Formats: sequence, structure tokens, C-alpha cells
Amino acid sequence: MAAKVFFNWAKRNKLTASNPFEYERVSYGQRTRVLAQKEVKAIWEYEAPPFTDHLKLLFLTGQRRKQFSHFEIRGDSIWFPAGVMKGSKEHSIPLLPMARSYAEKLQPFNSWSKGKAKLDKMVKIPPWVIHDARCTTHI
Repeated sequence: MAAKVFFNWAKRNKLTASNPFEYERVSYGQRTRVLAQKEVKAIWEYEAPPFTDHLKLLFLTGQRRKQFSHFEIRGDSIWFPAGVMKGSKEHSIPLLPMARSYAEKLQPFNSWSKGKAKLDKMVKIPPWVIHDARCTTHI
């Protein structure tokens, strides 16, 4: 509910004393988009590092993009600190050889929207968002 978010902002900035929507439950629509195998293949074949290195690592690990802003390779695992995890608890996952090859060469990257726009011009598939990399059919 946009009104609740707006009033929270207004309250933080001392523009209002209260939020009339404070106790309203907010629910966001669940995404139903699932990338098909041929769509994943088309995305995978597009090359524009460092954007595509990050994107491929998301496909290989199922993690969120924010999580790769801070991570460590620890032996045969990728470790994420609590600060980048949605549940605010540190997390580690097995590091498979293909994922390791992308993780080891990751460069800082912050142009997700520009990278995605370029990809969309080159790879013609129905509309999708980066988070859909977490929801795919069999790879």
C-alpha cells in the first residue's frame, strides 16, 4: 500500500504526527513468472561482463543480487554476512566449480538497470525481472 509507505516517510520527516495506515497489513503481489529453459539459455548466451558474470552467478546459486555485494569464498563454500541476507543471519552455500569460476572473477558492479536494458534489447523474451533468475524450470 503506497499510502502507508508515504505516511511512514512523512512521519520520519516530521511532516505528520501519525500514520493513519499504521496498523494496516500490506501484502505485495506474488510473482508468477518462471523462466523457461530456452529463456535461461538465451539469457546465458548473452555476454556483457561484468553484468552477465553477476547474472550467471545468480542463476547458479539462486541467491539475491544484493547478497553478492559482500561475500567471501571460504574453501568450498560461499559465505554471506548477516547484513546482506534477507533474514539477517549469516549464510553459506556449497560452491560448485562453475559458480566458483564466476565468483572468483566478480568485479564491483552497480548498473543492474542499464545492464538489464541492454540485455532486453538483444535477447527477445517476454518481460522478466532479475529476481526471476530464482524461479526457473529445469536448467
